[in-house]
Formats: sequence, C-alpha cells, structure tokens
Amino acid sequence: MLFLGHSTSGKSTIVRMLADAFPTLADDAVFVTRGRDGRWRAVDGGFRFGQGWDLADWQASVRHRAAADAGVPVRGCWRLHKAPHAKTEPLEPIALARMLMDAAMEIDVQRTAGRAKGHAVPVGDDLLREREMRRRWFHWAADIARACPGGHLWFSKDRVAELIRTLTESS
Repeated sequence: MLFLGHSTSGKSTIVRMLADAFPTLADDAVFVTRGRDGRWRAVDGGFRFGQGWDLADWQASVRHRAAADAGVPVRGCWRLHKAPHAKTEPLEPIALARMLMDAAMEIDVQRTAGRAKGHAVPVGDDLLREREMRRRWFHWAADIARACPGGHLWFSKDRVAELIRTLTESS
C-alpha cells in the first residue's frame, strides 16, 4: 500500500502503527515501476546516508532494484487524513492520478530532474527532455491510478486495531 499526503499527514506514523501487522518496504521514498509481469511494484527509494553514495549511485541503485523486479506489488494507494475514527472512501482514478503526481513532484530530485546543473529554469534541449520526462510521469501516474485502487483513509494514531480492521476490510 502506498500512503500519500503532505509532510504532516501521518505517513511515518501510520507505517509505525502498522509495522506489527504489515511488513514495511520503506518509510521514506518509494519508486513505482512496472514489473516484467505488467504489475506496478513499489521499490524502496530511500537514500542511504553513510554509504558514500552520491546522487548518481543512488539513482543507479534504484534502477537496478526496479530492473530486477525487486519491491512488492502495489495493492492500493491511500491519501491520509487525521481523524478521531478510521474510515475509508474510494477515490476516482483521476483524483488518485493527481495525488500521485503531487507526491512525485514533492521529491526535490524529480522537481529538478532533466535540468542542467545550476539552471533554475530549463532551457533548450534540457527543456525538451524535462517536458518529455514529465509527460511520462503523467502517463505512469494515470496507469497506476487505473490499475491500483485508491481512496481516502482517515485514522487516529490512538486506534491501531481500528485502523488495521478498516484497512483489512477495504483491501
């Protein structure tokens, strides 16, 4: 399951809450890629501090894991909201695609991807590469949203059992 939301929506909190019931792939960045079987898979995209990695090493590691069909199939995407009680509400694919793009564009590396070093605004060939790359992202977000169910998930950090029950019944 992918959890989407702004920086204080509870993504890390919900991962900790669910850790005993569901294995955690990542609590930071994930990348979603289409596996050889055609299913969308989430690959841990977290940067590994202390390993001497630079940006190129990190990107190569994520690409390698994605190419090897590492990660897990995406079963659903949830937009998180804090509330006194857990409940879910389905999301239409177009709304989910927008939320997936919002999540993708929050990653600084992707926000500036395709730009020449030192350029705040892409120019020339960099502009064309960036536009093409963003078109692919929009296409992928739409494909993911059509293939994977999405919804809103309201939850309280004080009600773990209720959250697990709600997620189990909704999946």
